[in-house]
Amino acid sequence: MHEFSLAASIIQYVSDVAKKNGMTEIKEMHIEVGEMTHVDPRQLRFCIRLASQNTIADGSRIYIRTRMPVLRCLKCGTSSELKKGKNLSDYSMACPSCGSQEVELERGKELVLKRIKGVKKEALG
Repeated sequence: MHEFSLAASIIQYVSDVAKKNGMTEIKEMHIEVGEMTHVDPRQLRFCIRLASQNTIADGSRIYIRTRMPVLRCLKCGTSSELKKGKNLSDYSMACPSCGSQEVELERGKELVLKRIKGVKKEALG
């Protein structure tokens, strides 16, 4: 289950960022997952909850948004969102404008931590 190793990395990174910014608690994490990563958002959320136990992120809200893949045509330059099918083989890997199959994946393979919200330490004195 690669979701757990991703979750552990996210928690480590979030914890480091929080400490550098003087946070004592992380309240929210906002994550975007590309559809072509094959990461299951429900499993990722579950694994983040497990990995965050007894850390600065324990009990934080986890928001995960799925990003649809976008193809860019190498012939005409058109960018277009792939329409999701039931299976990976249902995706059409052709440009909807010119029909060319010379395309590249412009978006959809990413996993991005967009934002974290937390509580800062109170200043003394």
